[in-house]
Amino acid sequence: MIAAAVFLSTLVAQAPMTFTTIQQGPLSGVDAERHVVVRTEPEWETLWREHQPDREPPHADFSRSMVVALFMGSRRTAGYAIDITRVERDDNGVIVFYRQTAPAPGAMTAQVLTAPFQIIQLDRVPGSVRFQADTSTDR
Repeated sequence: MIAAAVFLSTLVAQAPMTFTTIQQGPLSGVDAERHVVVRTEPEWETLWREHQPDREPPHADFSRSMVVALFMGSRRTAGYAIDITRVERDDNGVIVFYRQTAPAPGAMTAQVLTAPFQIIQLDRVPGSVRFQADTSTDR
């Protein structure tokens, strides 16, 4: 009986969640490194105005979902990216795993300011949202 409870607890601790990318790219109006969790329409409108002030925010139903956004901050060249690799639910809430990439040393890159980002939508989950660099070798 105890072994079954431990097994079920382990399943909950590592339950993968599906998510949908709302937008991802090399240029955001958010030029500082930030990890943001949005649970309300007013928070969403505020974040979107900072991210893309000339466009209306995509619709999100905050009674059922939440939005998570990762901003890498301003970079001096092209070749940088941020990618949410997976989201897992655990007993305390959600863990968002991500990878940041940079151009290889000595690589030729466009000399242009970038601000890589990814914004996702996922099921609303109570509790905390933690962010963790993904160091796994699976891609």
